[in-house]
Amino acid sequence: MITVSTKKIHEYVLKDDRQLPETDQPVFHIRTLTASKFSKVIALFEKLQADKSGGLEKVNATVSEILRVSLKRWDNLRDDDGQPVEFKYDEVEKILDCLSLPEIYELIEQVLNVNGLSEPQAKN
Repeated sequence: MITVSTKKIHEYVLKDDRQLPETDQPVFHIRTLTASKFSKVIALFEKLQADKSGGLEKVNATVSEILRVSLKRWDNLRDDDGQPVEFKYDEVEKILDCLSLPEIYELIEQVLNVNGLSEPQAKN
């Protein structure tokens, strides 16, 4: 569902985490983006599609920037050692040490969905 207000924050739990007890589920708080930020995310998404053949370092940088623009915060995210990972706007790339690439893409797809654009539409 498309939300009109940019004040709206959408909570999202990754599909694989939904079978965990609710208190253990990482929750990502996704912003409803302004038009200019949404345009930036679309441009970054297009760059991400192009960067897939350009190496993982480029992909990671682009993913980090998409999530920096799109996420308000996360709750209950843990690293591989089970340690909590605090959300810091300038350190969003820490998410890359906590989630698999398919989980990252699921989260980005949800960012697009929350803001009224599906992944196939973004590719066109």
